[in-house]
This record gives sequence, C-alpha cells and structure tokens, in this order.
Amino acid sequence: MSNQTFILWNLKQLPSNINLNSVLIFWNNSSIIEDDSQISISKFIETNDTLVKNEYLKWVNNISQNSNLNDYFSTYSNYSLWLSSVLLSKQVMSKSYNIEILKLIAFNHYVKKNNVTRIKIESDNYKLNSVLYEYCIENKIEVINTESLKFHKSKNLSNLISVIYAISWVLRFYFNTLNIKKLRNFFSNHDAKITIFTFFDKSSICSSNENKYWIGLNKYLKSYNIKSNWIHINSINDNSTDSKKVNEKFKSDYSSSNKNEKHLLLNEFMSLKIVIKSLAIWIKLAFKFIKHKKNIFIPKIGYFKVEPLLKNDLQNSLIGSYSISNIVYFNLIEKVLKTLPEQELCLYTYENQSWEYSLLFHWKKLFRSKIIGNAHSSVRYWDLRYFNHRDYFVNNFNYSFPDLILVNSSISTKYLIDSGTPTERIVQVEALRYNYILDLDSQEKNRNNKEILILGDYSKSITEELLEIVYQTFKDVNDINFTIKFHPFCILDLTKYEQINFKIINNPISEIINNYEVCLSCAPTTASIEFWEKNKKVITYVSGINFSPLLGCENVCFAYNKKELYKAVLSKPKTSKSNLNNNYFILNKEIPFWAQIIKKNLS
Repeated sequence: MSNQTFILWNLKQLPSNINLNSVLIFWNNSSIIEDDSQISISKFIETNDTLVKNEYLKWVNNISQNSNLNDYFSTYSNYSLWLSSVLLSKQVMSKSYNIEILKLIAFNHYVKKNNVTRIKIESDNYKLNSVLYEYCIENKIEVINTESLKFHKSKNLSNLISVIYAISWVLRFYFNTLNIKKLRNFFSNHDAKITIFTFFDKSSICSSNENKYWIGLNKYLKSYNIKSNWIHINSINDNSTDSKKVNEKFKSDYSSSNKNEKHLLLNEFMSLKIVIKSLAIWIKLAFKFIKHKKNIFIPKIGYFKVEPLLKNDLQNSLIGSYSISNIVYFNLIEKVLKTLPEQELCLYTYENQSWEYSLLFHWKKLFRSKIIGNAHSSVRYWDLRYFNHRDYFVNNFNYSFPDLILVNSSISTKYLIDSGTPTERIVQVEALRYNYILDLDSQEKNRNNKEILILGDYSKSITEELLEIVYQTFKDVNDINFTIKFHPFCILDLTKYEQINFKIINNPISEIINNYEVCLSCAPTTASIEFWEKNKKVITYVSGINFSPLLGCENVCFAYNKKELYKAVLSKPKTSKSNLNNNYFILNKEIPFWAQIIKKNLS
C-alpha cells in the first residue's frame, strides 16, 4: 500500500478522473460508499470513536494545565478567564474548529495504520492546508502537489479590530439595558433558600407559565410552600435584540407566577459601574496580551501544530468581544449573588457554557451550600461540552465543577462515567421537559410511510443540508408528502425547493407526535428522541460526525447518502414488541428523584 497515492479531498465538488491506484480520503463528505479506494474521515471517527474522543479530551486537559495560557488569563485571585475561553468550550455542533481537531486525530491514526507515504492535498481551507503540510513534513510524507497548494498567511485579526469589537459590544450591551427597570434590594423581603439560574427566550415559556427546562419543579415547590429565586439569562445573547421588548415579554410571561417565586433577568443588574469595572479588567488583559503575545502558544496535538486553526479564537478570548462579554457576565453574576441572603441550594442549566464557570466560582466563594447542574436534555456521545479527560478530575477541579450533575437517562449516565466523571457526582432524575410523553397514546397504528415529518435543527447550515438532500432524493417522487417543523430559531425560505410541496407546521411536538408515524431529522436534533420513545419510525440523516442522541439505540435508521435515505424512507418499519415502550428518559410526573434532591439539600 505504500506505493499508492492518497488524495485528501476537502472540496465541495466531487472528484473526477482519479487514478485507479489512488485512495480518496474524504475530509467532509460522509455520504460516499466506502470501499478499498475511498474512505470517509467522519466514518473513521465513528469506527474509532473511543480512541479519537479520549485523545481529544486529553489534549484539551493538557491545554488547561498549561501555565503559559492560564497565567495570561488570570485576572482574579484563584480564577482564570481561561475557563470561559473559546478554546475550552469544546463546541462541536455546526462549524467549529473542534471538528477539525477530531478529524486531524483520526487522520493521524489512519496514516499510521495504512503506512501513508505519498499524499495529494485537494483543499480550499488554507489554514487546514498549513497544518496538514507541516504534519507531512514532520512525518516524512511526500506532498505531491506542493506548488499548487495554497497556504494560510499568518495574518491575524488585527489587535485594533478586536479592540473595536470588544468596546462596541460592551457599550451596546449597556445601552440596550437602559430600558430595563433597575431593581434595588430585590430579594430583601423574600426569604427563599433556593436559587435557580436558567435561560429565557421566546420558546422557553410553556402555556402554564413554566420554564420548559424545569416543568413540574415549580408545581412541586409550590405544593410544599418552598420559596425560590429565578435568575434568567437571555439566551438571545445579541445586542441588536430590543431589551425593552425582551423585558416586557419576560414580565408578561411571569405576571401570574405564584408569590413564592421571584423572577428577574440577569441583565437587570447591568450598570455603568459594571461597565467601568469590566473594561478595567479587560484593558489589563489586553495590554498583557499585546505585550507578550509572541510568548503565548497553543500546545500541539500529536504531530499537529494547530495554531493556524485556533489563533483568532485565542485572540478573541483574550481581547475580543468574547473576552469582554465573559468579564461582564462574571461581574453581573457576582453582583446578583451578593444581593442574595444565605442560600441552601443552587440549581442551573448544565451545558458547560462560559457563564456557568463564573456562577460556580462565585457561588462556592460566597455560599457554603451545594450548586447542582441540571443536564436538562440528552447528553450526546459527541457533545464534548459535557466531557472531561480522566486526568481533569485528578487535579483540583472543584471550583470549576458542580457538586452534582443531574442526568435524565441511563445513556447519559453511561457516557459521563465512561469519560471519567466521578460516579458520586452523578445523580439520575426525571426528565422534566419530557414528562409530557407519558400522556401520549402508545398504541400501535397503521403506519403510513407516505407522510414524513421533517424535524429542523437549531443550526441553519445543518437544516439546509437536510432539506437539500431530501430535495435531491425525492424531487421526482410524487407519492410522498413532507411536512417540516422548523426549530424556533431557524426558519428557512423554501422557495428553491418548489418541486417538492413542503408543508410547514409550527405546533409543539406534544400536539403533533401522534399525527405522524415517520420522522426524519438531522443528527443533532434531540426531538427525534420523543418520536423514538413512542415507537415511531425514526430516520436520521448523518452528515459528518454522528451527533445523534440516539446513537447506539435500536431501531433507528441512520442514512449517510441519498441511496440510504431513499431506502430508509421506503422501507417498512421494524416492528418489535420489545420496542413498543422505549425508555430513553426517566419519566415520572411525581418527580420522586427530584424531590429527594430538594429535601436532602433544604433544611
């Protein structure tokens, strides 16, 4: 195999006129049918998932232990803003440098396994080209098209532009909160002992005026006369959003909340003092970066020098808008917590977002009580935000990790334990936002494969890719009807798909789930779980790495290309009595596990 030429293909158009003695390595396309002459890096990752995942998590942990970076991010005693950096977000959804890192890890193993000595790089990603070329040189791999290969020129986002973005962000954020009525001593007459941090957006409030992430908890707390404070973070973190309208909607949604609950937006605590304080910290950090940036480096991962891929993210985390936003939220959370009387428990939506580390730090500094993260949805195998390398837990991680993580399925529990999360930190509870599934009809119906419900994703690019492959596959098929339920934050124009008469439906899944026996979703879409729970035929289109929460579950059709999608849609659904009552989530409207958590931590 050493005499073969390997072609790494990272272009949108498919290759043509390929030498028969060549092996195609598809960097992005997982829709190819693999054989000895072509391989998908994404499918290689899927086949070697444990190896690739562990190596990635180890690399992130090594970066975290790098004093070089931690020192430059340190602005507070015992706290480093490095925890809130882009590089530690481990975000792998949609377009993310982390996906490229995973592919590089897989590529290295593929090269070693197949004794690759000659390669041709066909790619329009100049940053990636630079990384791959350096790797080939270091590993004595001949690159046969060096002259035609274009590389990334070390031209970072200028310091001035980063500074302008940062200052404009904090000013717009401040002025956009001036319309919000500022609160004084908000909690002074409220003797609540439990505080809940959650998201607020246009889709988070249910008809019962409950936050969708905590459905049923309000009722439980009310029944036992337990008072609570609710701090809502506007998840539409966009300074262009009219804060006055957001505030008005917030007040109206919670206007009928019971007297035992206090609700407020975190942004209500914004002030000129916080602006000045945040800018002072940011200026200190920016000067440190500008003065010493040549000494700031990102550790290699294996043989790969990945700085070309990550430099702009690093710069944004140090002096850009991402940096100043993290500092502002750090100060906002500190301010709101200092207004609280002594608390016995804190709950928050656990997604390992940047603001969560600020909350963990301040809570453990100000209170002696527990802080508990609620993993409110599924924990996907490839949602790396939830995972840390085993070595992470050997070091002092307490101030950057909740006392407990609440998970709502055995699958999520397994994934966390397998990655090294201490078992004693994991507690299983009911899936609050999915308990409605218990009210749905579980009886078998005559399945109609001709009515397909398409579930859109939060990501525009992922949803577009799904619609495009559906269009290309079924544009000449007349006897199949497609209905689309878009994600509330991603509603697309369907005019270019006129050949297929797509219908659009906006009803909640709880209202429509019994109307469809077949659903087609993008891989990351968690709504597919609800259909699987009710023994519906679930088809998941996978483009790239399989981010599906149903990965490893029985009776799920994963389609990687048009041929597989067509076959999956037309095939008869598998009928299995053992599958009639799937149990992905822990469901119980009486929420006894949640009750144990509350009782145990409240006096």
